[in-house]
Amino acid sequence: MFFLNEKGWDFAKMENYIPEYGQVSVAALMHTWNPTASDLCGFCTSLVVESIEHLFKRGDIAQCVWRYFSDAADISPLPYLKQNIRKWWSLDCNPRKKVVYQVVPIVILWFLWMRRNTILHGGTFSRGKLIWEVNDFIRKFMFLRFKVSCEGQDLI
Repeated sequence: MFFLNEKGWDFAKMENYIPEYGQVSVAALMHTWNPTASDLCGFCTSLVVESIEHLFKRGDIAQCVWRYFSDAADISPLPYLKQNIRKWWSLDCNPRKKVVYQVVPIVILWFLWMRRNTILHGGTFSRGKLIWEVNDFIRKFMFLRFKVSCEGQDLI
């Protein structure tokens, strides 16, 4: 895999692909197409420009979701997205948990992005649905990877 080497995760290689600051390029591009469209975050109560940090870590829903899964895993959340992801990926625990902990932040980011796009195109996607979707995906991942059934349980 691209981000793996013989020792495990290649964090130096990942550094180049995880943006630290800046606007979400899709929102910025859409704003250039239609200057009357706002480039402010339309998915929470804050009136801030939609940025990667805001969308995936500091926005209302993102904070709730990260807090929910961090509390469940007994991990204290860190203030920045890159720090948070790195913490989840580098936890020292048994190999099964480590695989799950490495998947959780990716799944959270994916469903936050899906929620953004669903709402952007007129749909609805609540915080509860987002948490349920992440749990459901991880549950299915664990079954496929470890043949462990976790039906009806919150994971981590």
